[in-house]
Amino acid sequence: MTNTNEKQVERKRILIGDDKQKERTSLARALGNYNLTFAEAPDEVINKARQSRYDLIITDLEYTEGGKEGFQVLREIKDLSEKRILYTGRRGFEMVMEGIFAGATEVVEGKNLSQLLEIVSELNSKRENTELKGGERK
Repeated sequence: MTNTNEKQVERKRILIGDDKQKERTSLARALGNYNLTFAEAPDEVINKARQSRYDLIITDLEYTEGGKEGFQVLREIKDLSEKRILYTGRRGFEMVMEGIFAGATEVVEGKNLSQLLEIVSELNSKRENTELKGGERK
C-alpha cells in the first residue's frame, strides 16, 4: 500500500522557466506526471533554483521581461541542479555551443517537445538503473 505513496513522493522535481503561458501550458500537459514548478521571469528561475532542489531545470532562451536571457540563467544555476536543459525555438550550432558553455547539459532546439520528452524519460531510466544497483552512482 505504501508503494503508491512512495511513487508519488519519488516523482522528479522539475523547474520550468518560460515567460509564455502557452509554452508553460504545453509543458505542463506533456510533463504532468512530474512534480512541476513554473517561473515566468529569469530572476524567478534563479531564485526558485536557489531555494529548493530540482532534479531538472528547463529554461527558455529568450525572455521578454527581466533583463536576462537563458544563457545568463544557466550560468547562475549550473551548480544548483545536475541536469539543465535550454529549451528554445532558435536553432544553430553557435547557439547550442553557447548554451553548453553557459551550463546547459542539453539543448533542445526548435522547441522540439518529443526530444525533450525523450531526454526526461532517459533521466527516469538512469534513476531506475541506479536504484536496481543498490543506489550506487557511476
